[in-house]
Amino acid sequence: MPLAPYGVLKLDQRDPTKNIFTPMPNWPTGADYRGLLEGWLGDISDFVWPNWSNGTWNGAATATMEASTKFELELAVQEYQGGGDQVGILSELPDVPPAQDGQDRDQRWHYNVEDSLMIHPVFTEENLKEDAKSSFEFDVSRGFNANFTLYDPTFDNEKFTRLFLGQLSNLVPSIFDIKAHFQRPRPWTASVGLNVSGFRWVTAYWQTHTGLHPSLLSGHCIQGILGGCSVLDALYSEGATISDDRKRAIQKYMVDWGDRRVFAGVHYMSDNIGSWTLARRLIPHLFQHSDEIDALLIEALTQHSRVFKDIVRYFPAENTAKILLLQDFPEAVAGL
Repeated sequence: MPLAPYGVLKLDQRDPTKNIFTPMPNWPTGADYRGLLEGWLGDISDFVWPNWSNGTWNGAATATMEASTKFELELAVQEYQGGGDQVGILSELPDVPPAQDGQDRDQRWHYNVEDSLMIHPVFTEENLKEDAKSSFEFDVSRGFNANFTLYDPTFDNEKFTRLFLGQLSNLVPSIFDIKAHFQRPRPWTASVGLNVSGFRWVTAYWQTHTGLHPSLLSGHCIQGILGGCSVLDALYSEGATISDDRKRAIQKYMVDWGDRRVFAGVHYMSDNIGSWTLARRLIPHLFQHSDEIDALLIEALTQHSRVFKDIVRYFPAENTAKILLLQDFPEAVAGL
């Protein structure tokens, strides 16, 4: 039985003022956004996952959708899971410096911050104890990107957040329209339909929105990439000198946003392929220092993304999603 489409989007996830071909505010006048997006949508439908329309799946990827999805799910179980009801890799420490208080925060901790802005139930209470108000968790739970301070404690965190978030809504495509176009069911649904044993997934927190929409593309992944590119582009525009340590911290942070969604079992590895390829095609049109930003994205993915490396390493040569990835990122061929 073919995999079923995800279903109807929630009402509050629909924007009647936009459609899938509405360009982002920072899209330059005269550039062909529709042509770029149509080309990418067609590539995804042929290489990664078919689109859903008129009650049927459409695109060359229809022929391989079940086999390739089952392969990805089994690979995720092998590489990222395996702790009973826990997702094993989320208990590992990311490759970043310790917090100011010296306490280690694992991948699960960062995943919580980046999705729900809530770390512990105590922070939902109106009258907090003073020790809770002074804790690192309390501070981080009050703002997106506050966890970047663990990646680069020397970077002013308010400035980083401003640079990361300040232009993000002007850079991202119409994510929910793209999701509705592809209607890809979430991994935990497909794992049941394809009889994949041992698959686990983790919600970030009780009130999180995660999973209440189709899987492709990964919104966190493309937002992490474009947010990090926005920071780097702003620093170049300032004439700032970016040290190797700072560059590495930003690159690691921007790819971890998407990687952690795969670790947690809420996205497929190939959802990230969709986000990475679209981001790279958008970069020449969205950033002043596009050549430098493109080079830094390549370096970020090939050197700092665990998921990117695992796709290059484990996906077979005939896997069409991998073929698309290597077409858009031929630099990764050197890693084969």
